[in-house]
Amino acid sequence: MAVATLLAGLVTDDTTAQLVVVAVALAGFAAVVADTRTSVYTTVIGFVLFESLLADRHGFPMLDGTATGWHVSVLLAALGLGLGQRWLRHVRDDAALDREIEDLMRRPGPPADPSA
Repeated sequence: MAVATLLAGLVTDDTTAQLVVVAVALAGFAAVVADTRTSVYTTVIGFVLFESLLADRHGFPMLDGTATGWHVSVLLAALGLGLGQRWLRHVRDDAALDREIEDLMRRPGPPADPSA
């Protein structure tokens, strides 16, 4: 998250564009990492870094209400999109595994040896 924040600061001076860069990095991280708590912690860290380094440029978060609420909303939406994408991928993988198991169970095999 620190790298994404620094990259956003180097790429542009527009706060909205910087927020988009941080949100995309956050969504990508949440989509790849298997632990939801880690994604939530990373969201909090991303918010603090964004507010302190990019949004206000004073070195500490200055929570001003409307703008901060907008920043939180965008970062939470990015977290939700990343977690949703991870969940969809997990469901798709589970469905593929279930189909393979059903195919194996339907496949005729050699008769069981009663003497064994």
